[in-house]
Amino acid sequence: MEFLKQNLSEIWLPVIEQFPKIFLEPSEYVQGVYDNFYNVEGIAQDQLVNLRYGFEHGVGWKDIVIGFCEDMQALADKAAAEGHTFQYKGCIIKEKFGQFTPQGHLEKSEGAWEIYRDEYYGICRKWEEKSLTVCEACGKDGELRSTGWCKTRCNGCLV
Repeated sequence: MEFLKQNLSEIWLPVIEQFPKIFLEPSEYVQGVYDNFYNVEGIAQDQLVNLRYGFEHGVGWKDIVIGFCEDMQALADKAAAEGHTFQYKGCIIKEKFGQFTPQGHLEKSEGAWEIYRDEYYGICRKWEEKSLTVCEACGKDGELRSTGWCKTRCNGCLV
């Protein structure tokens, strides 16, 4: 089942707890899933997480995820201080073609997209590019490699 804490490896629990606005406060979409399906099945709302199936990449990118979330939350906090809503809610955080690929929902007030979109895209690009230099498997220095599949790996994890 999607959007449940049970889908997460224990190594990721401190990360979701560090960023409750991104992962633990349900997005409108996840709240709808809960209201229409999980509530009926008796699943407690505190078991929800704004991630489809957990983190869909290796643990070597844990620092990438943390940096990305720190930057996204700082942007949300800046927007709030300026009287706007611009809150990123994680949904799919995965590897695609060897690169960190975050996809999520944005809860935003009217006009906020026009104000903050460049910063939003800048944060995404920053961590996508950084991921191409970090081994997805172990977190050491790595590089994008193609052996049929594109993966970012260090020499020790290249298999």
